[in-house]
Amino acid sequence: MAWTVEAAEGGVRVALAGTLDVFEAAPFHALLVDLARRKDEVVMDLSACSRLDSAALQLLLAFRMALEADGRGLRVEPGASPVSRLLADCGLLGAPRVRP
Repeated sequence: MAWTVEAAEGGVRVALAGTLDVFEAAPFHALLVDLARRKDEVVMDLSACSRLDSAALQLLLAFRMALEADGRGLRVEPGASPVSRLLADCGLLGAPRVRP
């Protein structure tokens, strides 16, 4: 799995490509912890992601919860990736659920 992080208007965009599984979980977790500390909007682009395992999915769900607890949201852009149905089934797609 490869990912890139770049500045985006009003926040940061993380683009994931390939497979994200337990073998990349530790460095991906470190990235998410760093992003959770910032006050930027986070966009997660998974349009080039071909597979997520349960460890990766758990990290994304926990990251969304951490952002929501801080009054922010996670915007996930699946594109036409093979993982889009999994993301939808887990409630990671759609408008961010941000508390007022």
